[in-house]
Amino acid sequence: MASVEGHLANLRSLRVRHGLRAEALLPDLALIGLIDDTIDAAETALQLLETERPYRAYAMVRVAFEAAQRLLILGTADDHIAVGTRAWLYYQAKDAVLRGGEDVSIRAAEDQLVAIWQSRFPSAAAVVLQERNQLAQRKRGAPDNFLGENLASSIGQAYQKIAAERGTTVPAGALEMNSAIYRSLCRDTHACMRIEPISIRVDSEGFVEIDSRPRYKAEVELAVRAGLATSLSEAVIAVEFRLNQRQQALAIGAKERLSLAAPARRSDYLPDFGAYIVGIGAGHTTLVFPDLPIQLLYGLPDGALSCSATTTRDGLNYIATFDFRGDARGKVLKLIEGQFPNLTPKLEEIAEGTRIDMQRPILCTVTALVGRVQVTDMETFAPLVVVDVVSALEPE
Repeated sequence: MASVEGHLANLRSLRVRHGLRAEALLPDLALIGLIDDTIDAAETALQLLETERPYRAYAMVRVAFEAAQRLLILGTADDHIAVGTRAWLYYQAKDAVLRGGEDVSIRAAEDQLVAIWQSRFPSAAAVVLQERNQLAQRKRGAPDNFLGENLASSIGQAYQKIAAERGTTVPAGALEMNSAIYRSLCRDTHACMRIEPISIRVDSEGFVEIDSRPRYKAEVELAVRAGLATSLSEAVIAVEFRLNQRQQALAIGAKERLSLAAPARRSDYLPDFGAYIVGIGAGHTTLVFPDLPIQLLYGLPDGALSCSATTTRDGLNYIATFDFRGDARGKVLKLIEGQFPNLTPKLEEIAEGTRIDMQRPILCTVTALVGRVQVTDMETFAPLVVVDVVSALEPE
């Protein structure tokens, strides 16, 4: 079983891999926000364990638990766009109430986000209106969450979906255990009387002395780590499920686009590896290239870096195009800087036409997903979007 620190590292990695996509901007913001809340609460709980009052970590474990439970619902939702938008609107409205009213700057930021989303998802404004109405129509006295209902049944459905995908079954008593954990955490996360007498003495003047049950650090740490391990593992499972669903949808779209695209390719071009992966129905898989030689990187119009390499499958040679974006772009630049200190440009300087031409190739282990099919006058290809890159010469 992975440690709390191992779960945390995994969740941080999944957060980077998921990122924010323009075509699902508000739902992705809700998901990323809950991931951040889970990570932040877990890290704070671990820090509180090292203080004189380690039991105060229970409050942060509860936050991590609640965020992870909501991640399960959001990550496994059949309609991620609708449910994710409703969640984002709910948290925005909740924040406005706590601020004492809606801030003009908050509304301006929302308008900007919706406009960006609309540019890649034409139904964005309609979805926002629909889900805002859904929130407004909640029954008076309904549970205070973005679903407006008791989350237990939704959590149960999430467990069923994850188990079905994994070919397993939900352990008996899983929901009951969640309820028990939540009740236990609630006991230490509200202002209340915390005196637990183990002995009481009354002197001749009527003064009472009470000895309270001590809070042993080892006992607290065991409970805190158990709670965090449960919450973090569920958060990891939820994000992995969502990523898998997203990649499968992208793979289906890529295959449809590939089938409609004319097979244009210059006679001196090798067939594209990404298109080959999409064509055989494996566009949803994660690809690992353990010893990829990188010697020439060039900038794309959106500031990403790209390189190409040949690979062989079933006796045929293919050309694979790798796009480095976001965290992966920063990682590959750091690897280059380690071997060629004077060659690496700053991130803000990367633009179309930027070239990073090294004297010798650096060997990297690259993890990538198939991106969207691109069609030009000369070729049809699917770039491999890099989600992680490390030196192949050093242990990961």
